[in-house]
Amino acid sequence: MRRKIGFAILGLVGALASTHSAVAKPQASLGVTPAVCALRSETHAEVCFHGSVRADTLFLRERASDQGVGPFLEVGTVNFNDARLAAGGSWLIPIDPLPLVLSASPIIRFSARTSAGASARAFWGIRGFNYSGHYSAAGGLTLGLDYLVGSKSELTWHLGLQLDAMWLSLPALLVAGWARGPSD
Repeated sequence: MRRKIGFAILGLVGALASTHSAVAKPQASLGVTPAVCALRSETHAEVCFHGSVRADTLFLRERASDQGVGPFLEVGTVNFNDARLAAGGSWLIPIDPLPLVLSASPIIRFSARTSAGASARAFWGIRGFNYSGHYSAAGGLTLGLDYLVGSKSELTWHLGLQLDAMWLSLPALLVAGWARGPSD
């Protein structure tokens, strides 16, 4: 009986000594989003191009199946006629197999008429969890809405594809490696 208790205690001590503490770590992402958009103002409506670069960091995650929240920053344009700056919060909802990320923020448009308003985004796609680093590649569909008020209110819907900056940089890294030649 003592021998069984001794092995049980030894097993428990070994299990406790060998476990790693789970610590939530931030997961950052950077992406480029080309999109088709529909712009409607008080005076006209048009189909247009919307392009943006978005960076975000999600906190409170320990694995891919955890929710996460965090800030984001997005710089974009519509038809290259303006510059739009949005900064706000994101919430990752871990829906299996592809998570949903909802974001909301104020937005400022810089153009001939500067205006401000509200912005909302929904991202659905790949957003993994990097267990060995802080960068998490992301890619998928985005649906966005910008509502701007000012001298003329404007509503812009856009649907696009977010492409992760890491994947976009791979051709340049390949060419740089080729140009450098073989390592000795």
